[in-house]
Amino acid sequence: MKILMVLTSHDVLGNTGLKTGFWLEEFAAPYFVFRDAGVQLTLASPKGGQPPLDPKRDLPERQTPAQIRFKKTRRHRRRYPRRSSSPT
Repeated sequence: MKILMVLTSHDVLGNTGLKTGFWLEEFAAPYFVFRDAGVQLTLASPKGGQPPLDPKRDLPERQTPAQIRFKKTRRHRRRYPRRSSSPT
């Protein structure tokens, strides 16, 4: 089975200038369900390239087991290098 997961390319919340992006939990939870079931996953974004991660959804106090697991994977470290996340 093959599944295409499309993540947003949108990185600014309206005209506020605030950063936004995909919610890691909403991606990571189904990602591992599919991956653990042996599904062939393809990740994409409308504009191509790395989709932006919503900084507010990646704060330490909001981490879930799926997010923690995703961050430990080799693929994640290549695509999402460690960066500081400040609440904005």
